[in-house]
Amino acid sequence: MQQLLATFVAEAQEHLQVVSQGVLALEQRATADDASALLAEMFRAAHSLKGAARAVGAAETADLAHALESVMGQIRAGALPPAQVSFDLLYQTVDALGALVNRLVASDAAPVAVAPLIQRLTALATDAPKSTASPGSAAAHTSGVSTPTPTQAAESADAPAPPTVLTPPILVPTLGADESVRVANTKLDAIIEQVGELQVAQLANTLYMRRLQQLVEEAERAEATQRNRAGALRGAVQGSDNSFAATADHALSTLLADVRRLWSAMQANYRHETQLVDDLGEAVLRMRLMPVASVLEGFPRMVRDLAHALDKRVRLTIEGGDTEIDRSVLEQIKAPLTHLLRNAVDHGIEAPAARSARGKPAEGHIRLKAAQRGSMIVIEIDDDGAGIDGAQVRASALARGVIDAAEATRLNDHDLLWLIFRSGMSTRRTVTDISGRGVGLDVVRDQVERLRGYIDLASTPGQGTRFALHLPLSVATTLCLLIESSAQVFAIPTSGVLRVARVQARAIGHAEGRDVVHIGGRVLALHDLSTLLALTGATDRAPDDGVVYALLLGVADQRVAIAVDAVHEVQELVVKPLPQPLSHVQHIAGASNLGTGEIALVLNVADLVRAADQRVNRRVTAPAAAVIAAPVAPPTLLIADDSFTTRSLERNILETAGYHVVVAADGLEAWTLLQSELVELVVSDVMMPHMNGFELTRRIRGDTRFSQLPVILVTAQEAPADREQGLAAGADAYLVKSAFDQDTLLSTVARLL
Repeated sequence: MQQLLATFVAEAQEHLQVVSQGVLALEQRATADDASALLAEMFRAAHSLKGAARAVGAAETADLAHALESVMGQIRAGALPPAQVSFDLLYQTVDALGALVNRLVASDAAPVAVAPLIQRLTALATDAPKSTASPGSAAAHTSGVSTPTPTQAAESADAPAPPTVLTPPILVPTLGADESVRVANTKLDAIIEQVGELQVAQLANTLYMRRLQQLVEEAERAEATQRNRAGALRGAVQGSDNSFAATADHALSTLLADVRRLWSAMQANYRHETQLVDDLGEAVLRMRLMPVASVLEGFPRMVRDLAHALDKRVRLTIEGGDTEIDRSVLEQIKAPLTHLLRNAVDHGIEAPAARSARGKPAEGHIRLKAAQRGSMIVIEIDDDGAGIDGAQVRASALARGVIDAAEATRLNDHDLLWLIFRSGMSTRRTVTDISGRGVGLDVVRDQVERLRGYIDLASTPGQGTRFALHLPLSVATTLCLLIESSAQVFAIPTSGVLRVARVQARAIGHAEGRDVVHIGGRVLALHDLSTLLALTGATDRAPDDGVVYALLLGVADQRVAIAVDAVHEVQELVVKPLPQPLSHVQHIAGASNLGTGEIALVLNVADLVRAADQRVNRRVTAPAAAVIAAPVAPPTLLIADDSFTTRSLERNILETAGYHVVVAADGLEAWTLLQSELVELVVSDVMMPHMNGFELTRRIRGDTRFSQLPVILVTAQEAPADREQGLAAGADAYLVKSAFDQDTLLSTVARLL
C-alpha cells in the first residue's frame, strides 16, 4: 500500500500541474472557443485523478476531484462560459487537492476544508444553463472521455453505481518503446555515486598506463644497450665460449617480447575500458538531465497570484522549457529563480497607472528563457519594468551601512548595480511579506556560485532589468586546469579561465602600489594566488627563467589576472563538495581526487574575481611577499546576547566555521570587552539589560577606533520601525530570529569580513 500511495502521489501531482496550468491559460484567454483541446486535457486530468484517488481509498480527494470534473465538463459543453467562472475558486480547489494528496504521505499535515469547496463547485456546475452544443459536437466530445447530456444523466440517475475496482499498480509485463518507469532518487543517486568513483579509478588507470609505457620504453632502451655491449664483448674475445652471454641475451629478449605482448593487450583492454566508462558516464549524465520546464511550470501560477496581491497586471512567458540540465542543479536553482521572479513582480514591474503614465502597456511582461551555450545553461529573467535606480541604490546602501561615504563616491554605475547582491541590502523603506528585509539576492548569488556558476546583471532605468544565471550543464564532472601555488596543487574550472599567458617578469609593471600586466588586450592588476588564498610558505613568484604564469579569469564582464607558480594539464575531474563544517570555505568550490591519491581543492572562480576586485577598490598596496609570509589567524568575533541558549547556538555555529569567538551577556559587558579584545566583527542581540543592541551599535559607530567595525543585529524584533532604528544606529545587517538559519548568519559574516 505504501508503494501504491507513492505512485499515486507522483501521478496526482502531474494531474494537478496540468489542471493548474490549464486554469491559468483559460483565465488569460477568457473564452472557450479556441480552448477545446486545453479543456479536454484539464477534464481528463481531473477525471484520472478522481479514479486514481478512489483506487487508493482517498475519498475526500476523489469527491473534490469529481466536483472539479463536473465544472470542467460544463465548461467543455459550452454550458458555463469561462467569463462566469470564479478562477480563484478553481485555484483554491487545485491547492486543496494538492494538500489532500500530501496528507496521504505526511501525517502531520494540516487539515483541509473540503466540504465548502465541493458545495461551491457543485453550485457553479448546477446553476450553469443547459448546453446548446449537440451531443456529437466537438465541444461535447474532445478528449475521448464523454460528458453525459442532461437526458443521459436523468436516465442513469437511478442506475446503481458501478463497483470500485482496485487495480494493481503494474499490470503489463513489458514496457513499450516510449514508456518509462519510476526510479527512486536514492537509487539513481547511488548509481551516479558509483559512476563517479569509477571515473576516479579510470583517471588513476590513465596515470598507471602512462608510467607503464615509460617503463616499457626504458626496458627497450636497456635491452638495446645490453645487446650492443654483448656484441662488442664477443668481438673482442675471439674463440671464447659465449654460450652464457647468448643464453642471457635470449632470455632478456624473450622477457622483453612477453612484456611487449602484455603491454599491447593491456593497451587494447585499456582503450575498451575507457570507452565503456565514457559511454557509461554519458548514459548516466543523460539519466541526470531533466527539462528545465519541470521547475519552471509552477512559476506562471506564482506570478499570477503575486500580481493579484499587489494589484498589478503581469504576463509571464517561458521559452526553452525543453532545455535539459542536471537534476541536482535543477533542484537547487528553484529557490533562486523564485526569488528573482518575485523581485521582478514586486520591485520591477510598475503599477498599471504608473506604466500607462510612462507610455507603457498597463500589463507588464516578464520573460523567462533557458538555453544551452556550450557546457553552460543560461537562464535569463528579463522584465520591462522600472529598472534599477543607481542613485536610490547608493542612498539605500549608505543608509543601511552596506558601504561608507568613501566607497560610495568611488563606485561607478556598474558597481552600484552589484550592491544589490550585498547582504542586508534592500531599496524598500518598509518591510513587507515579500521584500524589505535585506536578505535574498546575496543568498541567490551564493547559491549560484556554489553550483560553480555566476550571475550577470544589466539594467536600464525606465526600461527594465535582466538577470542571467550561467550554470554548468552538469556537476557530475568538471573540466579543470591544474595549477600550482606555494607548492600546493589546485584545480580551477576551465569555464572561468579565459586565457593562460607566460609573462616575462621584466614585463610586469607597477602602478599605485600594485603589480600590473598587459594581458587579453587590457592592463590589469596582477594578483598572486597565494595572497588571495592567504597561503603560507610561498615561494618566489618569478622562476629561474624569469617567466610568470598569469591566468585571465572572467565572470560576467569582470576580468582579473592571477599569478601562479606553475600550470599543469587539463583534466576532467569528479568534484565533490566539502563536508560540514567546511562547506562554506571562501574561494573553495569543492575537492577532487586526481587519480594519484592526491586531493586537490577546486577553486571558486567567482570568489577569486570578487576578492581581487575588492583588493583593487580598497587600494591594497602592501607588498605581496609580506602578505604571503604573515601567518593567518582566525578572525575574532564578539557575541553579545543575554540568552545563554542563543549565545551557545551562535558560538557553536561560528566556532565550527573556524572563527575565534568571545561572548558577553549584555551590551555593557560587550563594550567593556571591546576595550581590551581585538575584535573584527560584532553579533549582538537588541533587547539586553544594562545596554541594548541599538545603544551598543551607536557607541561603536561613535568611537573612531571602531567606526569601521562590522555589526550584525540578530533579534526577535521584526517591526519595520525596529529594523530602521537598528540600521539608523549603524548596523551593517539586521537578522530576524524567526527567520534565522546558520547559512544566513555565516554568509553575512563572511561578506562583512
